[in-house]
Order: sequence, then C-alpha cells, then structure tokens
Amino acid sequence: MASIPVTIKHSGKTYPLALDGSQPPRVFKETIYQSTGVPVDRMKVMIKGGTLKDDDWGKLALREGMSFMVLGTAGELPKPPEKKIVFLEGFVVDRCLHPQGLVELNRVVCLRCRYGRRGIG
Repeated sequence: MASIPVTIKHSGKTYPLALDGSQPPRVFKETIYQSTGVPVDRMKVMIKGGTLKDDDWGKLALREGMSFMVLGTAGELPKPPEKKIVFLEGFVVDRCLHPQGLVELNRVVCLRCRYGRRGIG
C-alpha cells in the first residue's frame, strides 16, 4: 500500500504526515513522535469513532486527508521531590507557650510559634 497523506492535530497545531497502511500503527506513532515530541508510551491517537491501537488498524478504513488528534505531553515528567513534604497542619503540639491564638475549626493556632492544639476553644 502506498503512502497516504493525512493530518494530525496536537496542541492547536496541524502537522501533515504520510501514513503507510501496510505498516503497523506503532510505526505511524513513531512518525508522530518525530513531529510532535510526544513519546509513544504517553500518546493517545484519537480517530473519529475511537482510539488507535498499537498492533492493528482494526476496522479503520484508511483514506486520503484523514484527520487524527493526538493527546499527550511532550518532554519529561516532573520528578518527585527528594525529601518528603511535611505540612504543619498535620502536627499536634500540646506544648505551645503562647495562650493567645486564632480559633479555627475547633483548633487554636498560635500566631507566634505556628503550632496548633486540638480541642481547645
């Protein structure tokens, strides 16, 4: 089967590509990766009536001028923080030396030392 000119849409941009129906869809996704920068494992290719699988074209009738929509983000995913994030709201401290504070949801929050005591107020 000869190459068929198709268009793909990603992030508001349109890319003209050539689609070879004799190759598996994974090869077409690699071509999309070269154009958009979206890795194949994080890519979803939408067609009218469903999504494109990796292994076969299914019941998709390939024709000239078809339009595909690509979902996915290009680039690396953000890395998790090295240190675990600890929030002060999770602490329960009964040793606050400052009696004045802000009463908030049945909890006194000391404005000086920023610790809270539950059940007071």
